[in-house]
Amino acid sequence: MKSLASSALRPLWPLFLLVLAGCSLLPGAEPVAVQRYALGPLAATPAGNEATGPTLLLAAPRALAEVATPRMLYQREGHRLAYFAYSRWADEPARMLAERLVEALEDSGRLAAVVRPGTPVQADLRLETELLAFVQDFHQTPSRFHIRLRARLVDPVRRRVVASRLFTAEAEAPSDDPAGGAAAAERASRSLAGEVVAFVLRQLPIER
Repeated sequence: MKSLASSALRPLWPLFLLVLAGCSLLPGAEPVAVQRYALGPLAATPAGNEATGPTLLLAAPRALAEVATPRMLYQREGHRLAYFAYSRWADEPARMLAERLVEALEDSGRLAAVVRPGTPVQADLRLETELLAFVQDFHQTPSRFHIRLRARLVDPVRRRVVASRLFTAEAEAPSDDPAGGAAAAERASRSLAGEVVAFVLRQLPIER
């Protein structure tokens, strides 16, 4: 009986393999390419005189769990968050935003240097950031991109907080898709970087 059952089931194995293979054997089936988006560099500014201001350390950026990933986040219904299936950021948003902040701070002309963790330089100030939101919002048409960032300026020598602030920036998306969200994120991040730079510069001694 056992051999008869095995013989009866043997012709079905090719069908089982087809089921396991799934859609990969369907004619015309092709893998969907993942699209990646980055924040472009800031516009170049003319180099000025050598700055004599303080040295600022930009601490390693932190981020809430939902934005601590290259996956592109969006919000459509209520407070439910989701990720686009085939779209990614080129890097984690907090790190891309940190690169933008370094550029903007260096271009300010008020700092002797902007350094990163691990640099063997004694910094006069430390800027700590935490990314709270980096999301395309579809609650309205056209959709809008929202960024929320908490920043804290610290005096590492005196071990005290100099100032802290919550920043928000948003921009309208030119299209209601990931590409439109990336374009809006570009504009919103430029605006936010400018506000963070102004916040830092207000804490510096007035030049005479």
